[in-house]
Formats: sequence, structure tokens, C-alpha cells
Amino acid sequence: MRYMTGKTAHIYLLFLLVLLMTHAASRNAEGQEQRGRAEEITLNFVDVELSSLVRIMSEITGRNFIYDETLRGRVTIIAPGRLTSEEALNIFVSALEIKNFTLIEADGFYKIIPASAARQSGTPVVRDPDTARPDEYIVRLAPLSYIPVQDAFSAVQPLISRNGQISVFGARNALLLVDTANNIAKILTILASMDAPQSLTEPEVVYLRHAQAEVIAQILRREEQRRTGIRREDAESSITPDERLNAIILSDALEGREFYKEFIALLDVPPPEASSRINVYYLENADAEDLARVLDALLRPGAAPAAGEAPGAQRMTQELTGSIRITPSRASNALIIMASPADYQNIIQVVERLDRRPRQVFVEAMITEVTVDKAIELGTKFRLTAKKDNEPVAIGGVGVVDATAVQNILNGLAGLTVGGLGNLLTIPVTRTDGTTFNLTAPGFAVLFSLSEFKDIVNVLSTPQILTSDNSEAEIMVGENVPFLSSLERQPTTQGQPVLQSIERRDVGIRLRMPR
Repeated sequence: MRYMTGKTAHIYLLFLLVLLMTHAASRNAEGQEQRGRAEEITLNFVDVELSSLVRIMSEITGRNFIYDETLRGRVTIIAPGRLTSEEALNIFVSALEIKNFTLIEADGFYKIIPASAARQSGTPVVRDPDTARPDEYIVRLAPLSYIPVQDAFSAVQPLISRNGQISVFGARNALLLVDTANNIAKILTILASMDAPQSLTEPEVVYLRHAQAEVIAQILRREEQRRTGIRREDAESSITPDERLNAIILSDALEGREFYKEFIALLDVPPPEASSRINVYYLENADAEDLARVLDALLRPGAAPAAGEAPGAQRMTQELTGSIRITPSRASNALIIMASPADYQNIIQVVERLDRRPRQVFVEAMITEVTVDKAIELGTKFRLTAKKDNEPVAIGGVGVVDATAVQNILNGLAGLTVGGLGNLLTIPVTRTDGTTFNLTAPGFAVLFSLSEFKDIVNVLSTPQILTSDNSEAEIMVGENVPFLSSLERQPTTQGQPVLQSIERRDVGIRLRMPR
């Protein structure tokens, strides 16, 4: 028997060790492959009870589930393909969601509860909805940077599912969402497109030379509706006409502004000579013939500006480019204007300023006849009276003094009477025979009297006139009276009647108001 040397023995042992390690590695790989194939399953259930499905999923996935007697219902799952345990669990969660149940993970086990109670039952808070199962209920805080939180709340509230919830967190300008991961991911996508920085560009004004601003604005709005598919009211449109400047204002919110500017340039061109040259403008207040004379004087070549001419009228005449003809229509109180569209717009600006409602003047008069011999009596009487043994005594005064009627001084007065009486005074008086008596007299007494009107004034007429400012007016109050103007008799005939000529004339009161 031959023995191996030490060096040869070491090489042989190393070879056996490598062979054993290779065999173990191959056995381990085969085991993992077999376990992987064993984890792939097929789900085919027809009208299975939810409680039975829970037991099957617990055996397949190795997870622990908790549920109560409210878990009822039947579902059908057809999945012929091979699934992993994680994919099978996602299908199981979707089946629960169909029956208004959801799965909540808590401390190594899963609770199966009604979906309506998910928002109060420890729903997990996640930052990325993609990391959760599609039909699993989660909580997500969605902060906003540019748009107000109330606007975002109104926009996405209809998207929340029946068992979900949305609330406003005003302090952080954020929305708190409770819903399935799939629905929250959709809402976050919408919020991301809404919560974008506003455009910093300013509105732009495009001036028109030939076209009318209102007409161009209507065309642009129809084009905007066709491009965006959104019908907007005039007040909400991004395209606004300015008739005063004859310009179009493009809002900063308008998308594709350069396109609309090019569109305006295509529309703002001189119209053909034969189009829109005859226009009819109906006046509301001014007289067509008077206004036509004013415009004719204004548009006449070399005409000097008239007094009171509207501001900018002289500059307007310099901007007119073609021949203009204005004819009044008395029957319809309108102006027939023959001019190019650009000239017509300039003329209409002046017409609208002149076609204003004039101020009105109302005059009411009274025409009377006054009799001269029945004049008004205006007089003053002054009297100082006293008493002697209770008998009236006149001391002095102005006017006729009637001592017996001093106490009744106001009796018989008519018209306007104003008077005054001072405090009574007691004065001791000594007679020539040595006897004395007391005299009582007022400090003063004054009487002003204006006699009444009686058969003095005769009102002939009270005419009233309502007319426009700067217009003459006249009113006639009377009658048409016949007058004998001439008598004729033939000298050769005897006893023939006299030939009389009668002329009728207006007789009465005429009131005329100048301008």
C-alpha cells in the first residue's frame, strides 16, 4: 500500500471541499426555484363567500386577518394566469372594495372593516400613493403653492369616492384626502396641473386700423371656443373689445397669444370699396335735418371750427380719407351716411355726442289786470290813551282820533293789521280846583294797517310753456274773431245791399319765449 505525501493529501482535500460546495449551491438554487414556482398561484373562484376567501388568502399569503360578522357577501374571481402572493393580495383587496370593505394593516395583522369606517380606523398616512395597493384606503396631505385651497377644494370634491373624505387645512393651504390609493393618485395628478405658477405676462392691446373692435372680438371668441372647447361668457372671456380705442385687449391668461395676434392682422384689412359704404343711423333725440347741416359744415373742406364744436372734431376731419355724403331723412329722423367703414366710425363718434337729450325749460306765467283807482292803502296810526274815572281819554296820536272807540281800536279793521301795546302806567293828576285823580295809560300803542284787496285784480290768463333749451316757443290764449275790414256799394245802383269784407284775426294773449 502506497501512502500519499503531505502535499498531495492537501490538494486532494481541497478538491473534495470545492466539489461539496458546488453541489450544495446547486441544491440551494434548485430549492429556491421550486419555492418560487410553488408561490405562483391561480385564482379561480365562482360565487365564493367572503369569509371562505379570507381563509384561502390567509393560507396563500401567510398573513393574519381579523374580521367580524359584518363580513358577508359573495364574489367571483377569474384569474387564469399565474400570480404571485402579492398580486393575489391586491386582487383580494379589490374584491373587498367591491363589497364596500377595505383592508387596514396594523401591527403585523390585517383588519377587514367597512369602507365607510376606514377614515376613522387607523388608515395609514403615505407620501406616495403608488407604494400602496390600488384599492387600499390611505391618508394623504396635499399642500398647494399657488392656488387658494378653497378653489382646489371646490374643484376636486366631486372626485372623492362615496366612502372617502376631503377637508381643508387652511393654515398650510393644503387638502387632507382620505380615499383609495388609486383615486388619490388621480386627484393628485389633477391638483398638480392646477397648482401651477400664474403667468407673469401683462395684457396686450392690439389697435385696429380698419375693422371694428366688437366685430373682431366676436370672431376671436368663436375661434377661442373652437380651440379650447369651452364656451365662455363675454365677461369671462380673455378677449375684450375697447370701442373707445377701437382695439382688442388680449388677457394674460390667453393661451396662444401670438396666434390671435396673427389672426387679428389677417382680419384688420381695408374692406373693398363697394362694401358697407351706405349706412343708416337712427337718431333718438336730435333733429336729422339740423344735425345734417352741422355735419355738412364740419366736413366741408376748409371749414373753420364752429363755436362749441365737440372736442377732437377738427382732428377727426383731418383723419377722414374718402368722400362723404350725409342726407337727412325727415320721415324716420335718421341720417343716411355714405362713407367708407373707417370714415363712418369717425363720423358716428361725433353723431353720438351730439344726439343727446336736450334740457327742458318750463315757464308758468300769470297775466292780470289791475284797477288803478282801487289802490292799496298802507298807513300807520299811533295813539296814546288813558282812563279817567274809567272813561277813555285820548292823549295824543297820529291819524283820526275817536275817543269813544279807543278801547275798541281794533274793531272794523280789514286786511293786514300789525300792532303793539306797551305796559299800562298809573299817573297821578291834580286839577285846577285842587282835586286829584289817577290816570292809567299804556306806555305806547302802534298800529300798522294794510287794507284788503277788493275788486282790484282780474286774472286774465295763466299760460304754461314747456320747451327745449335754446329753442323758441310761443303760446296763444284767445280766439279767432271776425272783423269788418271794408264796405263797398255800387254807385249806379240804388237800394242794393252794402258789400262787406270780413277778416278774421286772432285776439287774445300771446306769450313768446326767445332762445
